[in-house]
Amino acid sequence: MKTVTLAIRNVFRNSRRSVLTMAGIVAGIFAILITGGYYEYNYWGLRESLIRSQYAHIQITVKGYWTRKEHAPFEFMLPDWERMMKLVDGLPGVEAVSPHLDYFAVLETGKGPSGLVMVRGVIPERENQVNTFFTRKLGKDLLSRDRGQAEIGFELAEKLGVVVDSTCYLSTVAAGGMQNAVPIRVKGIIGSYSKDFDSRIVRIDLETAQLLADTRGIQELIVLLKDTGTTAEAKSRLQAALSEGGWDAAVSSWDEHAGYYGQVVQFYGGYFRVILFIVIVVAFFSTLNTMIMSVFERTGEVGTLRSFGASRRHILLQFVYEGLAIGLGGTIAGVSLSLAGAGIIKLLGGIPMTPPPGITSAVAVQIMISGENVLIASCIGIAVPLIAALLPAAQTIRTEIIEQLRTKR
Repeated sequence: MKTVTLAIRNVFRNSRRSVLTMAGIVAGIFAILITGGYYEYNYWGLRESLIRSQYAHIQITVKGYWTRKEHAPFEFMLPDWERMMKLVDGLPGVEAVSPHLDYFAVLETGKGPSGLVMVRGVIPERENQVNTFFTRKLGKDLLSRDRGQAEIGFELAEKLGVVVDSTCYLSTVAAGGMQNAVPIRVKGIIGSYSKDFDSRIVRIDLETAQLLADTRGIQELIVLLKDTGTTAEAKSRLQAALSEGGWDAAVSSWDEHAGYYGQVVQFYGGYFRVILFIVIVVAFFSTLNTMIMSVFERTGEVGTLRSFGASRRHILLQFVYEGLAIGLGGTIAGVSLSLAGAGIIKLLGGIPMTPPPGITSAVAVQIMISGENVLIASCIGIAVPLIAALLPAAQTIRTEIIEQLRTKR
């Protein structure tokens, strides 16, 4: 305890130098947590927007559907899907289940241009439980009783010059190979975070979609969970329940289909590693400089202590504790400052950001400081000064006592 107390007092023998060293560590911790918190919020926002506007957490399909859905969408219908939906609805951790019937069609506006679109037949009340991350909406919500009405993406509406209450025509090659067409009225215009999704989506009620496609089936059941963190566990549980129910279905999770999310995480992760490296280098050399000066100024003092019987271990521990005190003080201050900064940003409503590439909506970014990033920053803030303190301390305790006593203070 005396060694620790003495080490803390020694830190403030040159308070200006120690404070400047701690300030460097504080700045490094702040940079790690604020930048990491910015990235974490972007990861969370993109992940939840993909889950709650397109994929949900889990998808149930016939095996082979994902590789062939664009070429032969009607060959992969889920058998007895209504019973399956009831089964999945009753499983623990499930928040909502929604059926999808997807296929390509041509949307014609009559006098204006036409375009290739992705028709999605849904039960609107169920789908709206999943799609809680639509960022923009015009018109009214689609309902199951809205036969011949549709919601279309913002990008698609702008491209075709369609507004709410416009009358359009959907035509497609049905399951039996015949050309089918139905008139639709645009009831709403919807927008998600994905520009690509918004440029091709047309949502209609499931019965109208089945009528147009000349089928009574669906290809996919999507499952929204109460907690994203339980996706892997829920996927395994769901696969087992379906097998017991007699279905040989494919069960996949959202991250298997959201390749863009993985690219974003990899891209931001590279930048974050660079920031970590810079912080480590700055913290190491600033602390090393402080400890070298401290050891140099006290070489004669170290020689005196050793001549009175102080062991090399005792001297080494004293300098190590000094490095620990500097690192611990800087880390606590840095974490506290980062949490305060994140709180202030939240109170101010976030940082307004322009939409990144492929995203349709501007967002107000928050700082989401995770426990993992706090642990990483704390390890760096404490470990780096410790290592920096060891180097000059180890050098000085190897010096002969007589040489240390000759050193002028």
